[in-house]
Amino acid sequence: MDGDREGPPFEPDNIQKVRSLLITDSDVQAVGPSTPYGAVLSWWRDLQHGNVDGVRKSYTRPLTAAEAKRQIARLHTRFSLPLEPEIETQGKRATVLSTIRSATPRKETPSVVAVADLQTSFFLVRGDSGWKLRPGSYRRYLKAWERRRLATQQ
Repeated sequence: MDGDREGPPFEPDNIQKVRSLLITDSDVQAVGPSTPYGAVLSWWRDLQHGNVDGVRKSYTRPLTAAEAKRQIARLHTRFSLPLEPEIETQGKRATVLSTIRSATPRKETPSVVAVADLQTSFFLVRGDSGWKLRPGSYRRYLKAWERRRLATQQ
């Protein structure tokens, strides 16, 4: 990614505050909304902002409203984003391997932000309405986060 453009912070030292990790419409436009990574960013933005309809429509098979609300509620931290994508496309299928960067203010010192990275992948399919996530993408993210949490506790 071009470091001179506007968009999400791609380096920990670019995080001026945790809100820097909230994805905006212009962030999605900057990477291209019709790309696999753009589809992942759009979905993540909808998770961050509690957009139930957006989350529902991000999948090849739309989720129920209850499923979308559950995903929104279980997002590890609202202040996170997928970055550094490695995208592999093969016909109408794509895999986006990404680092999920999250920032959490420390309770003891709110001016200090703890930054954590997590590797995960998302599988997408291109249809008539563009790239959509395959079922299981969110579950894969949650499992990766759980493995990371367990590894840091040992």
